[in-house]
Amino acid sequence: MNNPSDNIESIDPFKDPSVEHTSPWNSQFENTNQDVISAPENSTLGLQQPEMQEEGICNSITQEGNTSNNQQTVVENIERVKSGSSYDTKEPHKKKLQFTLKTITCKNNQTCIYRFDVSTNFPEYKRRKYFGIERTHAEFNKLSKHLAISYPLCLALSFPCVENFIINDPDIETAVHTFVQTWLDWVSFHNILQNDYELRKFVEAPFIFNPSAVITSISKSKFEIEYEKFSKSSFSFFQGWSGNSKKASAVSIKSDDITDSYNRSSLTPDEKFQLYGKEFNTVSRPLNNARIRLIALQTKTRQAACAILDLSSQITSLGNIDLGKQSKLASSLLSLGQSEKSISSTQTLISAVEGTQPRFYLSNLEKGGLDIQRSLVNRVIIFSEYYEAKQSHDRKKQAVNILRSSSTIASKAVDDTLKSMEEAKNVETELRNKAEQVDRTLNIDIKKYKAVRHGLLTQVLRSWATSQLSLERQILEEYKVCLKMVQQSSADSLNHIRKTRFSVEGNTNNSIPADPNNPLNSYISSYSASHFSPKLSSSITPGISSIFSS
Repeated sequence: MNNPSDNIESIDPFKDPSVEHTSPWNSQFENTNQDVISAPENSTLGLQQPEMQEEGICNSITQEGNTSNNQQTVVENIERVKSGSSYDTKEPHKKKLQFTLKTITCKNNQTCIYRFDVSTNFPEYKRRKYFGIERTHAEFNKLSKHLAISYPLCLALSFPCVENFIINDPDIETAVHTFVQTWLDWVSFHNILQNDYELRKFVEAPFIFNPSAVITSISKSKFEIEYEKFSKSSFSFFQGWSGNSKKASAVSIKSDDITDSYNRSSLTPDEKFQLYGKEFNTVSRPLNNARIRLIALQTKTRQAACAILDLSSQITSLGNIDLGKQSKLASSLLSLGQSEKSISSTQTLISAVEGTQPRFYLSNLEKGGLDIQRSLVNRVIIFSEYYEAKQSHDRKKQAVNILRSSSTIASKAVDDTLKSMEEAKNVETELRNKAEQVDRTLNIDIKKYKAVRHGLLTQVLRSWATSQLSLERQILEEYKVCLKMVQQSSADSLNHIRKTRFSVEGNTNNSIPADPNNPLNSYISSYSASHFSPKLSSSITPGISSIFSS
């Protein structure tokens, strides 16, 4: 079915952090969440629906009765107006839960504290608005893990990695704010996650929230094992940049091109989710190579900054040589050394940007890809449990048929087997509903996350390009100043040599003997007057001069 809520390309999950946050996801999440509960799509279910004919009959009966019901409603409304009684024509309010991130504070670049406001109309909450709630990064991580393990039917995103980065730059702070607010919006607008009891405790009960206490069983569930597996694979990304991200081996993906499989109408549900996994793998695969290239780029930029700083010290030392207090060459060299020092400082800033912003973006984008793979693995686990329960039910059903056909089996054994078969049937029905729900929910969640990922990638490129362009322009301005100094210094030095030559030629005392072996005379005589033109400095570096001529 084509639902207007499935049009997710118009989602823009980003707002200016300085503006009061009003998430554009409200209507989108609410509409799609209603679809999850009340509108199962046959094209997205991994199971067949044998009850569709009966449902169609019920729908036709309902449509036939709509006319009489509408007429009756109109008559009742007219009678209410005549009698003066009040009635509410508005629809009941939809449940809303909204988090608005205000500030992020990091103490000693280790512990991050997030302050946010909450507004809700959930009847379970004690108040409608909460202001200035503060929670640490560790508490958010605990909540994220609890949601991921407790709700394997849906896509529960991991909380962004922040504590490994120094938040002392406005661009990094904006990026962190965007990622954290995106996570808060994802949880608060999700039809399943927003109703979590521990989420309400997280808001209402400060310093008491401890989701680890909810898990009392000693043995870990399959979903918790998968969560820890994918968490460990993502840790290697931002711990020294030395590890390789692991791929989800539980989801089988064909090797054909993605573009050949975009005709989703002809695909089975399993093939569709395999295609989802392949798409996110295709996006996440270059991240490992990108971080390696960024390490090399950052290293070269740092080396360039050190080399330019060394050049600056050498030029400054050359300018400090005793060439006379009135020497223009000495002052030009000192100014040039100062400019080279500024260029070195800017190169250091570029190195810092290359080591922080892209690293933060890539690490959190990879975590999103791993969340998708983990959800697909959870789907495989849920369907495996369903198929096992179905086989168990079939075996017990066959056992009942065999017992019934035998005349030597006691009736008590038949009753026990019937009871066991009913229990197996109930388990199969429960797991069947769970399998149907995971297909519907994941299909919608992955579509929404693809829109979110597109917005994040757009902001990544915009922010990084803006920072790089600003610093590169600063370096170009410094080089422009250096070029003018070189041109001026070369012109001044040539003019000085020309004056020295004229003074030597006009000196009647012949203080410098006209000895052909004199090195000064041979040096001066090697230049002609045409060589001393100031235009010579402009022809030294014609390519660079043409860049700044405008």
